[in-house]
Amino acid sequence: MGAALAAAGMSDEFRWVADRLETWAKNGQESWSAAAVPYVWSGDFDHALDLLERVPEQRPPPSNWPAFLAVWPLLDPVRDDPRFRVVLERVGLSPRDA
Repeated sequence: MGAALAAAGMSDEFRWVADRLETWAKNGQESWSAAAVPYVWSGDFDHALDLLERVPEQRPPPSNWPAFLAVWPLLDPVRDDPRFRVVLERVGLSPRDA
């Protein structure tokens, strides 16, 4: 939903969803990768990558999202970023998998 709101330019609604996802990730109720998606689609790649860099430390992961980082289409806009490739390696995936 956050990605769709960002793509539609609905900034107030986007901010509400993005804030909730980030709060839930901090509390272990959501994955950092899910919290990063709205920022990817809003064009705030730096913040999205800041959140994605937290994925390897999230214990226990609230879901199996780390396994999908290499193929999740919603992350395509940051796929070639060197920081994203480091995240992949840190969760045990090869950047070649992306």
